[in-house]
Amino acid sequence: MNHVFAQSQVARFMLIAIGAIAIVAAMRAISPILNPVFIAVLFVVLFDVPRSWLIKRGMSQGGALAVTIVGAILLTLLFLIIMGRTFLNLTASLPEYQQQLQIQLAKLGAMLQQYGVKEGTFRQLAASNETNPLSLVTYVLSGVLSLLSSGVLILVYIVFLLIEVSGFPAKLNQAFNPSEPAHQYISTVSANLRSFLVAQTQVSLVTGVGVTVALWVLGIPFALLWGFVAFLMNFIPYIGSILAAVPAVIVAFIQYGPSMTVLWVILAFLAVNIIVNYTIYPRVMSQGVDLSMFVVLAAMVFWGWVLGPIGLILSVPITAVIKISLDSYPGSRWLAVMLGSGPKAEPQPEGTSPAIVKPG
Repeated sequence: MNHVFAQSQVARFMLIAIGAIAIVAAMRAISPILNPVFIAVLFVVLFDVPRSWLIKRGMSQGGALAVTIVGAILLTLLFLIIMGRTFLNLTASLPEYQQQLQIQLAKLGAMLQQYGVKEGTFRQLAASNETNPLSLVTYVLSGVLSLLSSGVLILVYIVFLLIEVSGFPAKLNQAFNPSEPAHQYISTVSANLRSFLVAQTQVSLVTGVGVTVALWVLGIPFALLWGFVAFLMNFIPYIGSILAAVPAVIVAFIQYGPSMTVLWVILAFLAVNIIVNYTIYPRVMSQGVDLSMFVVLAAMVFWGWVLGPIGLILSVPITAVIKISLDSYPGSRWLAVMLGSGPKAEPQPEGTSPAIVKPG
């Protein structure tokens, strides 16, 4: 009897594994279709905040939805127009930037000669496409451009997803009785997902706005573009803020050379991230998803392979969705625990010794 039970468990595991592999293979094949949908979801959870706010203030659901959709369309189109002009200006400036880069690298090499750096070392690096700093800026721009080129499609998804979100509670109540476990599970997962995605998107938006304002004050060209890059990269924990700063620092160096302005740009990124991470983030992310550093790294590699460069940005939100779904079901909660960074120490009352957590 035990042998039959073991065989059924193995067969079940194999079926789940085969299904997961098939889903991942399908996602990789249709990643150009999925990426705009995933990006649209991030913006929908952000646009859904004013819709909920308007309903709480007494506006009808239809009126709140209409106002939100019109606002989303106007803001998205305005953003696309501004970013389109920014890309045209930046593309036209790239040849000039390449020449200016050689001049600034020569100045940097002359400054560092006293420390044993040979003259012309940095110019040799810039001569190769693999080591040219401007090639990194171009790579980042190509990724953002591929995203913006789907802007109209993303806007269509946003409109229809907003309509679906507004009618989701009614559909759920019609499909399941509120007392049924399926209704409670879906409600719990939906509420937790919305809480996390709204908070994470708001934190990323604050980071992007802060970077944009700081770079604009410092006179860095195309500050709005680098702020948008910071917004996207903020979805990547630990290294996202570093990756977001690199293109802006390179452009600042090309524009101003080895000067204090470049140092101020670096300090601006540090200041924005410190303020966000230590003041805004703890308040907004009260229901944040705890993921271990290894899981974050593995998720970046995996989803980057499945979805391409956009997968790096979406890796943590997607993994968070999986973790929340696992954590909301008792039978799979242990998997959610394994994805986390470990148990958190709870504050103990004064005069008591900390409790010992035993395995199992």
